[in-house]
Amino acid sequence: MSQPVPFAKSRRYEPDQDKPLPQNLDAERSVLGAILKDNAAAKIAQEKLVPADFLSECNRRVFRQMGQMTEKAQAIDLVTLTDELHSAGELEAAGGAAYIAQLVDGVPHVTNVGHYAAIVREKALLRDLIHTTHAIQQQAFDATEDANETLARAAAQITALNATREKDGLKICDVRDFLTMDLEPVSYVVEPVFPNQGIIELYSWRGRGKTNFALEAGACVSIGAPKFFHWEIPKPRPVVYVDGEMDAPSLQERLREIFAGHKEHGLPPENQFRLITPDLQHGRFPNISTRDGQRRIEDFLTGRGELIFFDNLSSLCPSDEENEIEIWNLVQPWLLSLRRKGYTSVFLQHAGKSGAQRGTSNREDLINIVISLKSPASYEAEEGLRAEVHIEKLRGKTVGVLVQPFEIQMQSIDGATQWTMRPLRELIKKQAIEMFERSAKDRDVCEILRLSRYQVYRLRKDWEKSSREKD
Repeated sequence: MSQPVPFAKSRRYEPDQDKPLPQNLDAERSVLGAILKDNAAAKIAQEKLVPADFLSECNRRVFRQMGQMTEKAQAIDLVTLTDELHSAGELEAAGGAAYIAQLVDGVPHVTNVGHYAAIVREKALLRDLIHTTHAIQQQAFDATEDANETLARAAAQITALNATREKDGLKICDVRDFLTMDLEPVSYVVEPVFPNQGIIELYSWRGRGKTNFALEAGACVSIGAPKFFHWEIPKPRPVVYVDGEMDAPSLQERLREIFAGHKEHGLPPENQFRLITPDLQHGRFPNISTRDGQRRIEDFLTGRGELIFFDNLSSLCPSDEENEIEIWNLVQPWLLSLRRKGYTSVFLQHAGKSGAQRGTSNREDLINIVISLKSPASYEAEEGLRAEVHIEKLRGKTVGVLVQPFEIQMQSIDGATQWTMRPLRELIKKQAIEMFERSAKDRDVCEILRLSRYQVYRLRKDWEKSSREKD
């Protein structure tokens, strides 16, 4: 009887010496040398490559630094590049000054940089294929979920990998074919406010509880708590929290108290809730409006359909009034690509002076859900965190209490976060009455306040009765 074949228990594929990963280090060095000889080659290379495409750690660091210099419109030569790497504390990790100087030796033709870049990209795609198929095999061996879910995840991983190879172009589909497609129904990370593969915005004024609200959501999803406030969590999912501004000690304290509030569940499993935060970085923090910053974050995603929080836009992709639309136009395609790959994104944003979300309104075009936190009229600063939760935009048919405003209050009791909530029925009633007085139709009240027809019918009857009694 044959013996079972052992299988390495590692997420990444580690080749043996006889079968090294696909690579062409000469092509990698030729790309870098071409840029040093002619900075115009940088644009051609950066359109095809990101730092993670380089197998050599030295070459990866050099190309990343070249990208940063290009963004600043700095000249790239042996002196400036070496100086920038030294200032960033990466010169030795990038091979040292001697290695940098050797990059310009033996570059065949600067005009061939596109060809060299294509070779580097091809080898990177082959390595990605090896890593992806190895991960799929590992998921099958682990058998931690239903086989159909494993198969669906594998198909999504291969589809996402294949998408990186496809040339830009439109795909057209006949409506008869479209209507017969076997498409997965809408599922939820948190029902009905965090749709799977959705893009969600959470905003409020500074200090109104955005981060605590988001961290609580991430904790509940990662441990598989039954609910996040009164919203259902169908199953636990991995979480990545990208924090752009909080100091590490404060973030640690908040998370300790939040998970202490869920002591019946304990901490999430290893790699179920992961953090990217500034104080733990050695180099520059990623700017998500740049392809380099986006790819650096993508390098940490596992393909398990993570729920990703971006806290917040102001710190992760800084902009001003003059270029905020331009910056958003760089972030938006990336969020869409994450959605296609199976990820759910929640980005946090500050409110402006008017109380509405800060920045361009173009953001709402692709967003599934917009949630705002507002201060109650009777709020006093000594109360701590107390806020009204409003759903301002919701794609879907959900109506009733699940999408109505409610109030939350957070307290720390014996080092553990405790939340309380209550519905804002009086606020809903007031808004409905104001609409009735403006002669609004019932269907408009249903749509705007996300009420059922029966709820609007009862509110209208009560309002009419009250009006008659006043007369």
